[in-house]
Amino acid sequence: MTSHAALRVLEIRPRAEHDAVVACLLELACGCIVERKVARDRLVELGGAVRAVGKYACPVGHAVGGTRG
Repeated sequence: MTSHAALRVLEIRPRAEHDAVVACLLELACGCIVERKVARDRLVELGGAVRAVGKYACPVGHAVGGTRG
């Protein structure tokens, strides 16, 4: 399974059972939109936008470095 950087954090939803982890809707570098559980300390603000640090699995296996879409 391939993993990609998250280009944008589209939504952040707190999870009641554990404050250190939130549910995020992410746009991956391959263009896929996925929901992932992300540790709060992996979310950073850069240039006025929240970014998710790390790599996230693509649900359809898009090649890393391939064209989007």
